[in-house]
Amino acid sequence: MPDTTPSNNMCITRFDRFADHTSNVTSRATFFTLCFLLCVLWLPSFFFFGSVDTWQLVMVTVTNVATFLLVALVQNTQWRNQAATAAKLDALAGAMAEFMRMQADADLSEEIDMLTASIGLEQRVTPARPVRIALTNTEE
Repeated sequence: MPDTTPSNNMCITRFDRFADHTSNVTSRATFFTLCFLLCVLWLPSFFFFGSVDTWQLVMVTVTNVATFLLVALVQNTQWRNQAATAAKLDALAGAMAEFMRMQADADLSEEIDMLTASIGLEQRVTPARPVRIALTNTEE
């Protein structure tokens, strides 16, 4: 069941928290060192397998599965970060357009229209995946 963090109005699921944690762990030098050591330990393991094909197949399979899973997790984290950035930019564009309207300068009408049109653009361009970040309406 997703919980809502009131500080940022973003719905965070268990998978999202897991993806964040995994992204934090895999981005550290310790994880890289561990992967490097795994490769170093794999090299002399040839003598346990007896066949070059089996020896290579083990390493290729392990690395492919790990890569596949990590790409999915990092993509989740990256998408949520991109959605949060887009929401922040929408808020800034809305505030800036409102500020420009308050200046009541006729020369700014085209810029105001462009800013207003850019709000929510990412949702209109890619409607297949809805953004889960809710912005609070401050115009009331």
